[in-house]
Amino acid sequence: MKTRNTARAVLLDPGDRVLLFEFVVPKEYFSGGLQHFWATPGGEIEPNEDVRAAVAREVIEETGIQNFDVGPELWFGSNQLTFKGEPTKTLERFFAVRSPTADLGPTNWTAIEKQIMRTHRWWTVPELLAAQETIFPPRLGYWVDRYLKHGTKGPEEIPL
Repeated sequence: MKTRNTARAVLLDPGDRVLLFEFVVPKEYFSGGLQHFWATPGGEIEPNEDVRAAVAREVIEETGIQNFDVGPELWFGSNQLTFKGEPTKTLERFFAVRSPTADLGPTNWTAIEKQIMRTHRWWTVPELLAAQETIFPPRLGYWVDRYLKHGTKGPEEIPL
């Protein structure tokens, strides 16, 4: 089974809102997983790329935001799905990232991102906690709220 290692940013603006992108994924691209959901910026770690460098690269590519701080690794988790027709185990790592702004700049989305990413939204913790939409990772509002109130003692495994 193929493994897909990803680096994801829990991107917080100066008001502690979290940036999520809306995804609509065709079944032939991504089966066994979600088809319509909101998720944090991030993506696959390139070969020989440091995970923190991958987080920074993904934030710049997907948001155009510059001069941010990549903070601690908060959580990690894994799941299994069929990705581009191949059974795949994903290993997801989530990092706190502090943005100096809520304004997105010029982006550099891949062709696939342009197909499946629809819009973005900055969410408050109460909005995340009350959301009826599907959000990845599950219970993101709970995890962000806990991090903002208590910090982190290092990466913690969360269910995906």
